[in-house]
Amino acid sequence: MNRFIKAAEKSSHLVGPRRSLVYSTSQVVTTFDSKSLQQTASNTSSSENNSEKVVDYGITLLKGIFAVSDAIAYIPNKMSGKASKRLEACASIKAAPVQANNPSGPWRNLNVLKGELVTRMYPDCSNLYQMWQKTCQDKLTQQIIGVREVKQIIGTQLVLGQYNWLTYQQINAQITKIANGLRNLDLVKGDKVVIFAETRYEWLMTAIACFKEGFPLVTIYSTLGEKALAHAINETGGKVLVTNENQLKKIQQVGGQIGSIRKIVCFEDRFEADKKELIDINGIPTERYEQFLKNSFAPTKQTNTTDIKEDDLAVLMYTSGTSSLPKGVKLSHGNIMSGLKGLRAYEGLGGFLDRPNDIFCCFLPTAHVFELAIELQCLMSGVKMGYSSPSTLTDSPRIHPSCQSDLACLKPTTMIVVPAILNKLRSAVEDKLALLPNWFRKVLDVCYERKSDKYDVGLDTPFLDLFIFNKFKKVLGGNVNRITCGGAPLDPDTQRFTKMCFAPHCDLGWGMTESVAVGTFNHPHDRKEGSAGVPMDSLEIILKPWAEGKYFPTNEKAQGEICIHGPNVFQGYFNRDSEDDFIEINGKRYFMTGDIGEFCPQGNLSIIDRKKDLSKLACGEYVALGKVESKLMANSFVDNVCVVAKSSMSYCLALVVANKTSILQLGKQLGIKGSFEELCNNEMIINFVRDDIAESMESTLKKFETPKKVVLLSSAWTPANGLVTDALKLKRRIIEERFADQIDTRLL
Repeated sequence: MNRFIKAAEKSSHLVGPRRSLVYSTSQVVTTFDSKSLQQTASNTSSSENNSEKVVDYGITLLKGIFAVSDAIAYIPNKMSGKASKRLEACASIKAAPVQANNPSGPWRNLNVLKGELVTRMYPDCSNLYQMWQKTCQDKLTQQIIGVREVKQIIGTQLVLGQYNWLTYQQINAQITKIANGLRNLDLVKGDKVVIFAETRYEWLMTAIACFKEGFPLVTIYSTLGEKALAHAINETGGKVLVTNENQLKKIQQVGGQIGSIRKIVCFEDRFEADKKELIDINGIPTERYEQFLKNSFAPTKQTNTTDIKEDDLAVLMYTSGTSSLPKGVKLSHGNIMSGLKGLRAYEGLGGFLDRPNDIFCCFLPTAHVFELAIELQCLMSGVKMGYSSPSTLTDSPRIHPSCQSDLACLKPTTMIVVPAILNKLRSAVEDKLALLPNWFRKVLDVCYERKSDKYDVGLDTPFLDLFIFNKFKKVLGGNVNRITCGGAPLDPDTQRFTKMCFAPHCDLGWGMTESVAVGTFNHPHDRKEGSAGVPMDSLEIILKPWAEGKYFPTNEKAQGEICIHGPNVFQGYFNRDSEDDFIEINGKRYFMTGDIGEFCPQGNLSIIDRKKDLSKLACGEYVALGKVESKLMANSFVDNVCVVAKSSMSYCLALVVANKTSILQLGKQLGIKGSFEELCNNEMIINFVRDDIAESMESTLKKFETPKKVVLLSSAWTPANGLVTDALKLKRRIIEERFADQIDTRLL
């Protein structure tokens, strides 16, 4: 089993090529050859050799069948011209500098190369609530939001029914009740409502109610600790706190520190059988959401929605804080409206959320700008959304054996994910493949290579999909057509794997909380991996030279720090001086993102580095930590990784969260007994993984980028243990502090 797929070299393997490396013990010699992991003992029988010959003969026959099929289909494919049209569309220019002779930019999408950047979905709407009203006008009876029925709770297991769908009219009525309830608390325009809750449809309804009344919504990740929660509430002076029942104990810990809060409204825990009495939070009135709606009444004076302007603050989004306390990003109504319009740059081309029958699965944190923007886009575009949770998204012990997972029940057509999710999906598939007979894996390799090669020349493989690859899609419900990935670098091999096995399209995007998640996005006609796409219609990009990293717009490919300008770019950070984060160029204010980008001639942007992730070794070489980590994730022994590189070190060290299946299998093959934790501390296992990483990265990373030392860890990094953010980004400083002893020991 292996997760290293050489798609770019047109030798793609589902269970791919490995190096030859021999480790000897008194009992076993384990060899990695060019095809798969095999255990070779001194008493290997001739019958096994004969079996291998039969498999090789079968594969030769299969390739012969493919060759005959190609010959038969050659003329029909040429006549249809479908493949050549796909390749031409992929190679076409989609973005360019406004001035052709200036590679630094500004770079723009061809849609707005000579015109104005887009600002609004509806020209006559000056705020988000007016957009909602406009959308509702013709869709009152249309179903839009789905919530799965909880029929019964048996012990800790959930008996789940089908999705119940709410119409625009039902949703609008609930939004009005929430808005009335907030007004009943004597809030006035500008007063802030804090939401500290998990993803659910009521989260989004609360947001729109706040947009209606002009109450800026303060969003906080539900996994942040008490200190970060108190910091955000105190800094903003929030008047109302909306949360989940299961967060009340955490809030109780800081009850004496949140004096500005007048009322706490809590959503019920749908997965708990018994309702518990609400705990006291320092005397602050606390009420369940359902009762809050029942008690609401229409105020004497209704809010005039025209009083809410596009420059008014809509959302104060607190980031997950990878290195320090979270900071609030100020997003106006105009910022978000422009971002939503920018997401429609490819309207009519069959791209993301551009099909009338699309169904979207909501499961990422709504407090993350990516999820919030997409949920709002679905709502404003009429794309049905079904809500899920981490414990019911896929098959899990929480779901009763008689019930399907949410994905199997909902059967979404499109999803958004972060790279960590695709890495884990790929790992899970390959862990299962590792248990299959060697001949079967060899056949899968050939079929994967066939599909990948056909994709490269613009052709489909309907029969391979029907009999083999559609079976992989069932893990996501079976109907997913397009997956969009963002938030961190995704290895191109994993992107190709996703296209081959999980969905025909896997698009990458680049954006930030500061740009409402909108920056660049793969064009629907793009087929290559590794690019983050072209600028959307709502912003432009300038590449600012960075001499220290040797990134210049005048390089063979234009490179530099990505600086963005446009109506979707944020106003600044709350209660902080943001002037040093912006630069004025040609009379325009650009936000300096800290990401290093590279434009190709077609206008696609690739994220190649990040300034704060660039570390200098004692030898003087710079290591791009994020880039190295994304490459290491392709190794079969790696579930997660944090690379450590400092000026006091002459080489890199990798903290590796080990893949349990691969390590246990390796221990068995090396004749080393012990638990997973014990194997992770075994020197022979550690050295083997280190050498395997070095060999698998030989043609991918430079010598100084390849870790010379490895620490194997047996426990996953999660938001709950504070080592990654809700968006699954590494908290480097905390990780290095947590494992300082292991790092120091390995560096001795």
